[in-house]
Amino acid sequence: MAAVDLTTHPGHLARRLQQAHYLLWNTMVSEETTSPQFAVLNALVAEPGLDQRTVGSGSASTGPPSPR
Repeated sequence: MAAVDLTTHPGHLARRLQQAHYLLWNTMVSEETTSPQFAVLNALVAEPGLDQRTVGSGSASTGPPSPR
């Protein structure tokens, strides 16, 4: 059985990218605040007084797409 070149597999590359992002985030931003939490805080700094629904719809990066 021959060795597989993982650099040609998108799933492997996506995982490596996620690992790099995690390392950089923890090093440069915060070990305690997640990127979604940061997005919410950033939205509130930009527009104080936003309600939860508006903040959630503007900074959500995960979850199912809204039905059309």
